[in-house]
Amino acid sequence: MSRHALPRRLIHTSSAPKTAICNALGVDLLLNDNINEDSATLFEVGTLSVPYKLSCNRERARPTGLRAVSSWSTFAGLITELERG
Repeated sequence: MSRHALPRRLIHTSSAPKTAICNALGVDLLLNDNINEDSATLFEVGTLSVPYKLSCNRERARPTGLRAVSSWSTFAGLITELERG
């Protein structure tokens, strides 16, 4: 992640729902490995869920309007694009 100039803060979400963790930490953007998990609920607490395409979930349908990424560099590009508006 540092190679792409992304802040490095990895948080394991097995201890609580992603929505609760994101809300408590004020997370604006979440690289989410579960394409359909909590996307609408995350958005309700102010977190944009970015689906991370993995070999195990590439064929799954994703909610309309969510742009998926398949690499850290694509995620970094999305962050830059969002910051520019």
